[in-house]
Amino acid sequence: MSPSNPLPRSSARGKRGRLARRATVAALLAFALLELAARALCDEANNGMPRIGRFPLLPLRPTESVVRASLERSKPSTYVVADAELGWTIGRSGVDLDASGATKYESNGQGLRAAREHVYAPQPAPGRVRIVTLGD
Repeated sequence: MSPSNPLPRSSARGKRGRLARRATVAALLAFALLELAARALCDEANNGMPRIGRFPLLPLRPTESVVRASLERSKPSTYVVADAELGWTIGRSGVDLDASGATKYESNGQGLRAAREHVYAPQPAPGRVRIVTLGD
């Protein structure tokens, strides 16, 4: 035993080993609790994809069966309609209702997401600029 270190070397190693084991067990318990919480909070979104709360889980690309099930659920909707080339598209003068029956989405006669009565002219009015956004 040296005067600067009152514990023998083997005792110090044992103490570090016990501390490391306790930290490992604590980390494993924390991960297990987080996993249980995630499983308890996980549910399915309206489109069939898994989510935690309002956040979708990866992968964000749904399987074919999820897409088909979503299309089946939206059959009463005239907003989303089948398309031979794209799989689906926005229908002309369509409407999609939420669970309470209120209008969720609507499209005009041109098949654009807009109020049903709003029709866009082929050319914008002088001095107006149109911006088109596409994609997700």
